[in-house]
Amino acid sequence: MEFKHVYPALQDEDCMMKLTDHVTTGGSVTELAKLWEVPYRVLIRFLRGDPIRSRQYDEALADRKEWVVERLLTELRSISCVAMTQVIDKDGALLPTDSWPDDVKSNLKKMVVVETFEGAGEDRTWTGYLKTIEFHDKLKAIDMYGKQLKMWSDDKTIKVGMTYEELLTASRSIDKNE
Repeated sequence: MEFKHVYPALQDEDCMMKLTDHVTTGGSVTELAKLWEVPYRVLIRFLRGDPIRSRQYDEALADRKEWVVERLLTELRSISCVAMTQVIDKDGALLPTDSWPDDVKSNLKKMVVVETFEGAGEDRTWTGYLKTIEFHDKLKAIDMYGKQLKMWSDDKTIKVGMTYEELLTASRSIDKNE
């Protein structure tokens, strides 16, 4: 089957470059098939029907895995580095959200704004807003990021016994630290 005559998107000489760029940066062939109005089964046959295209596609899939890891690490780093000082002024008042840095906005988990009043009935007067913000779990992000960078281990092995030499060495280092 000659794919190029039936589907205009496959006639484009930059078709493979566009496809591999899309896949490499987190996209999928199913998305492209829909966008290009080419049935998925046809697009996959187009890719796998030629050894060069197949290899290029496989390389794009491998690159996408690397891209995903980098993207996730970027997100974890962003969550672990967000600081409340980025969203409050010198008096402790919450800054307008449109002045927040983009990475801080993306780390917002929840924001609740409640109008507050004093009094009741006709004597009730508006006193302001109570604003509560919550960011994603910073400690969890730090833990996940640290594990990915192998900064610490999940090894929970406890050494119960010590040789005489190990005990003697340990006691000497304790004496020096005191």
